[in-house]
Amino acid sequence: MKKKINHRLWSIFSLIALLFPLIASVGQASTVVAATVETAKVTLHKRVGVTGNHQNTGSVMDFDGTALNGVTFQAFDVTEEYYRLRGQADHVNTPVEEIYDLLKSSANITQGTPPSITYGANTLGGAYKGSQTTAGEGTAVFGELPKKSGGKDAVYLFHESDSPETVTDKEDVVLGFPVYEFAGGVYTDNELSDIHLYPKNEQASGGMELVKTTDTLAGKNIPVAGATFVIHRIRDNVEQWVTGIDDSNGEIIWGTKGNAFEFVTDAAGKFITTPYTVLDENGVEISSHNFKFAAGDYLVSEIAAPTGMVIPESAINHPFTIDPNTNTAEKIEIKNDTPDIEKELDVDNNDFTVGQEIPFKINFLVPSGIADTTTPTSGVYRYTEFNIVDTPSDNLAYVAGQTATLWAGETQVTDLDFRIVPSATDGGFTVYFNDDEDSTTPDLAILGKYASQTLTLKFNMVLTSNAVPDEKEENKPTLNWTNDSTKGYKDGDEVEVITYGHKFSKIDAVTGATLNGAQFVVQKGEGSDALYCTGDIENLWVAAPDDDEDETWENLGVKIYTSDADGLVTVSGLAAGD
Repeated sequence: MKKKINHRLWSIFSLIALLFPLIASVGQASTVVAATVETAKVTLHKRVGVTGNHQNTGSVMDFDGTALNGVTFQAFDVTEEYYRLRGQADHVNTPVEEIYDLLKSSANITQGTPPSITYGANTLGGAYKGSQTTAGEGTAVFGELPKKSGGKDAVYLFHESDSPETVTDKEDVVLGFPVYEFAGGVYTDNELSDIHLYPKNEQASGGMELVKTTDTLAGKNIPVAGATFVIHRIRDNVEQWVTGIDDSNGEIIWGTKGNAFEFVTDAAGKFITTPYTVLDENGVEISSHNFKFAAGDYLVSEIAAPTGMVIPESAINHPFTIDPNTNTAEKIEIKNDTPDIEKELDVDNNDFTVGQEIPFKINFLVPSGIADTTTPTSGVYRYTEFNIVDTPSDNLAYVAGQTATLWAGETQVTDLDFRIVPSATDGGFTVYFNDDEDSTTPDLAILGKYASQTLTLKFNMVLTSNAVPDEKEENKPTLNWTNDSTKGYKDGDEVEVITYGHKFSKIDAVTGATLNGAQFVVQKGEGSDALYCTGDIENLWVAAPDDDEDETWENLGVKIYTSDADGLVTVSGLAAGD
């Protein structure tokens, strides 16, 4: 006997899938008792990334997108509640779709063994008919559901009880029997026993893009490759870390800190979680993943920085939020500290006379996190050491007792105390940023005012009397620090200075024999401007003696150079010039 379509009130799917809640409607259920209990196979399909509008037909449909596995549906027989609602006077003329909406919205489902469903004071005993979880092509199959219940056309509610946390829109489904095929824009009289439902489904695809940079003396915002991060979160007061990804459904696996997956910045200083590619040390791809995060709040923490860099407090427990309403990756910028130092001459030339004070300057970058504390309220600084050590070669020495100065650009720094302590073993020194002779700990509260700035220390050094002509003397600065109990250092390039000398021989003009014991003085300038070398680095040049018989080369202190047995005379320790 052919069923009347209008009697069935559109029979099955009166919605557009993926845009509106699914209603598998059959209209007024029949009260005729069948001779035998017939069953139907119901397959629920979950897919994500479906484009366009699609109306369900009850048959297998060809959708784009990808299968979504790991979604669990529980089947409940709600026939009794359906007829109770239908029997109420205010629902006599209510459309079937609205009755189905009431069945979904007013259901109270308790997860137990087995799960139970109630409607107000009405408990539906024995309503639970089993659970199925989507797998394979994103399907959950209920193999044999009776088409009749209590002698009436059965009505079932499929409750989405569990799903990957990235699913943002869980959708229960109500299905009433009998179900007729929808084809060619109309319902046929072909009753289905193999029914396919495509409930609404949406999945968050949020990700995160991190950009890691640093500042050095050479430039700002330099990309940093090879920095290692982990991603974690707090759920129910428990901290969880991303430990991997389930290849079967693309879901993130959360676990303990010891097993945390490590995200490493690439040559551009970035990593992007969607997708994320693991590279080996040669930049060759090892594996690729697509970490999709559910909507919510997360943390990213740097756990390892390249050599010479310091992880600031801002790179630890850095928060970010995934918005389910956008597919754009959340962008995070993290800047690491790179304590940096360089030394240079504060004049254009690099050749000097022995004993001459040589102006130097040391430029150093104050880390952005120099005043970081272990926690916002701890008052305990992460940096416990920050000093400069200058190490010269044997014949170069710091001028003790001088007034060294500290500068920020063209402004002299006067509020930051610093001490220069000459080395007891060489001509070098150490700079401590405090005023306590018994402490090496920097005054971080004041130093913090200059975070991210370049400071310049200006001072003088000298070439000692043992400097060898034409041999370069070298000088290297080192910046030392300890951050969070981890020591680090940065060497600046060596700076070279030199003093010059000259060797000549005295020979007999007639015989060509070398002459021993010939005496000479070294002169610079001419006429009344002539000066003569004393060899004394404290008073290296004096004027010539006048005609006063008491004023001689010797009592003026002019150095007399005497040729040796080979007739050689060596003059050393002078800057370039005539």
